[in-house]
Amino acid sequence: MNNYRNIPNFHWYINVLKDIIKLNKENKVGNVDRLISEQFLDMSIRVPSIRFLLVSTCIELVTASNENEQEYYSIKHGLRNYIWIIGEYYNDYIDQKDDDYEDDNEDSEFIEASEIIKLVSEQSIIKKLSTNINDNTTPVYIQSMAKLFNQFCQSFGEEVSILQLESIIESCKTLISWLEGFENSVNFEVQERACSFLEILKLALDSLESESAELSSNSLETSTRIPNFINTAYNLLFTGFKIKPVSHNMQLKIPLPEDQTKKKKKNSQIRMMRLLALIINQIL
Repeated sequence: MNNYRNIPNFHWYINVLKDIIKLNKENKVGNVDRLISEQFLDMSIRVPSIRFLLVSTCIELVTASNENEQEYYSIKHGLRNYIWIIGEYYNDYIDQKDDDYEDDNEDSEFIEASEIIKLVSEQSIIKKLSTNINDNTTPVYIQSMAKLFNQFCQSFGEEVSILQLESIIESCKTLISWLEGFENSVNFEVQERACSFLEILKLALDSLESESAELSSNSLETSTRIPNFINTAYNLLFTGFKIKPVSHNMQLKIPLPEDQTKKKKKNSQIRMMRLLALIINQIL
């Protein structure tokens, strides 16, 4: 409440919310997982300095179901927000990993984007959710996984070694195989996103394999550039202006267009004339 006025420390607050999630796995109070995920989402946008801890926590929550599928159900209403945070702010997670945030999160191990893609692709529960025509979690998963692959590619810089190129190819194949499971989904939003990214990633895979074959044929070369298709076309799908928080009262500070102001004034005059006519009729 009151824009976190009573929160002494955001690291403390995140840990409190994590404890509530753990307690709720046994108590199973409805809607708690959604409310907590909305707090995570709000903090991720408004407090950049704690994004490492937030992304790390979200990775832990999203991949926990690989060990116990029932845990996934206890937080399923918050999963779309958790995976969105991972996809949107994974770069902040990379940038802040060597800072002091690791001291507050000693139990968490840094996880590469390729590993997250692999872990999520192994979860059968995502496919179960996508069979619901009203499922709104899987579409966000598809978008975020595509973002993660792009961030994985960009994390190497302009040049990559043979081994790094092979790891990108392997990650691309994993993602394509995962998306193929949604091609015939009854949920149209899931099907459309899956098919769209499938076609793009197949083009990306072709360019990667061509580069790999060329590098293998040249024994003198030990590194190569990431294909232009990935660095330009694919990367541009996810780069743009960063999302920033907007004050509740900000809209009131934006003046109406001149034609709208005149229209508003005219409508006010008409209402006043009607009110005046009504008063005159009552007097007469």
